Amino acid sequence: MIDGVVVERVYLSSGAPVPTDRGHFYPAVPGLFDLLEDANRQGATINVSFDQQYGFPTSAFIDYIKTAIDDELSLRISDFDLLPTTQN
Repeated sequence: MIDGVVVERVYLSSGAPVPTDRGHFYPAVPGLFDLLEDANRQGATINVSFDQQYGFPTSAFIDYIKTAIDDELSLRISDFDLLPTTQN
């Protein structure tokens, strides 16, 4: 993100860009925290790991309903690049 705008989203498996209309499925870092907070409010079981240096989630597993099948969500955040900050 630069100035609050996502610069790039790509599929790790192919390097192809994520289509704009699918971007909401791949939130920026603030959106990851929103996702985890929302899951917590819903009473989901959450298992999450954080980057030790920057504090963003690096992996998360969310099970929204323990007795349901295929409601789980698994995320992995990798290849994080720290972009230079802009000075105004």
